[in-house]
Amino acid sequence: MAYAPKRRPSTYPTGRSTPKGRRPVARSARARNADPAELRALLAEGSAYLKSQPGEDPQKYAAAIDLVLEPGGPDMLKEPRSPLALTMTKDLRAKLEQAFEDFDTTKDALADEALLAVLNGDWLPPETVRTRSRDAEKTRSRTVLNVSVDEDLRGRLGKERLAELSREAGYPVSLSSIIISWMTEEMGISRDGKPAESAFQMQQYKTLRDHWQAVAAERGVKLDDVVSQGLRELRAGTQVLPRPVVAPRGARAGERFAKLTLRLDDELREWLVQATPGLSEQLDYGMDPGKVVTEILKLRLGTPEGWDSPAK
Repeated sequence: MAYAPKRRPSTYPTGRSTPKGRRPVARSARARNADPAELRALLAEGSAYLKSQPGEDPQKYAAAIDLVLEPGGPDMLKEPRSPLALTMTKDLRAKLEQAFEDFDTTKDALADEALLAVLNGDWLPPETVRTRSRDAEKTRSRTVLNVSVDEDLRGRLGKERLAELSREAGYPVSLSSIIISWMTEEMGISRDGKPAESAFQMQQYKTLRDHWQAVAAERGVKLDDVVSQGLRELRAGTQVLPRPVVAPRGARAGERFAKLTLRLDDELREWLVQATPGLSEQLDYGMDPGKVVTEILKLRLGTPEGWDSPAK
């Protein structure tokens, strides 16, 4: 029988990791609706008040406000930015522009977030698959979405770093693919008819991860597809998970961990989260989404010899 998931609590986190370090913030509706003249008057009033106070600190803060109020002063608060043209379909651009408005955010803020997430090692874009269908080309005329990105972030993702990321991912990674993929994930937009996807990250024994990657490469398949097919069969009831094997104490001593990143469509990922409690009850074993994925990969791609010797 198919596994019947429990309803996901409304407070359950999405699983997306928040980029570390400085996070660009989109201009809020309050900021967009503020009266510049009124704001300038309030700043001048605040400066005057600070100047009337004793001590060095109030005078220092007043001087900073006065500097911002000078002609060209606000420009000093802006970080250097660099223009970037993102090529995409007209349909995708229209969806993104509508989402920017609906979610009260800006394309430049999302572009900076994307670069920051990659630099922090929190996220990588999925592989971009180009459709060569003639009919598809007729309906997918290309256009450009212009953004500006933080110059420092762009400089840190130069050609050498992008080449390194491409080698690690096994497919080309570019500034455009980073930013467009991040935008579509954040806005929940499907790309060219594909289901909306997001990254599923887990810590895994490096020995296992390397084994699965090697077997998948030999068979000419992707780990993403292997896991997705396994989850679909598990949901349909045609795939049964065995109870995980507990390794003997100390058997994994010295084993290193490595990050394993998979791409799952959001609907399938949602089902996985909901189904996990039911799987735990059925297997009488504390399961979580990562353990479910691990068992699927073990079933379909195997393990190194002797890896799953049961505990005595």
